[in-house]
Amino acid sequence: MKIEIISGSPRINSVTRRVALNLKNWFVDNTDHDTNIIDMKDWNLPPVQSVFVSVDRTPDQFKPLAERIFNADAFILESPE
Repeated sequence: MKIEIISGSPRINSVTRRVALNLKNWFVDNTDHDTNIIDMKDWNLPPVQSVFVSVDRTPDQFKPLAERIFNADAFILESPE
């Protein structure tokens, strides 16, 4: 199963990133799932004017992100307090 952990804080020194890394390491050590982190501080997403309904219909600069999202089987969403 492909799991994407979405670290929802765009702050540089966010604790959310550390929690995501710890969670990813747990999955790597204890499961056979392909687990990765999408860190929102790495993506400068503007306010979305339309929903990304497919990779082909996603703006070019966000296609790598869309590919990961559309190919994932599950998500774990983390957000700051």
